[in-house]
Amino acid sequence: MGIVPLQTYFWCVLGIAISVLLPILTALLPKPLGRTLAAGIMPEVRPYLVTGLSAIVSAIVVMAAAGDALQNWTHAQALLAGYSWDSTLQKLRRLQ
Repeated sequence: MGIVPLQTYFWCVLGIAISVLLPILTALLPKPLGRTLAAGIMPEVRPYLVTGLSAIVSAIVVMAAAGDALQNWTHAQALLAGYSWDSTLQKLRRLQ
């Protein structure tokens, strides 16, 4: 079993980062008056950050288990895998 290129892992992490940042940026859109930035955003942002960090750690395990299957992945495939993995974890978290 070969070692997965570190560059593939970083592209996967970039996909996770995009998946985490999209809901955060959406939360930053203008809200009705009366909500302060810190009070209104932090409760919304924290779950995405926790899920994103969980996805990054679990990506190491998934990539280690996949081994040689990831040797020929393109950057786009790794980016999409990271994005979909984190997005899936976010959806599963909402079901709880």
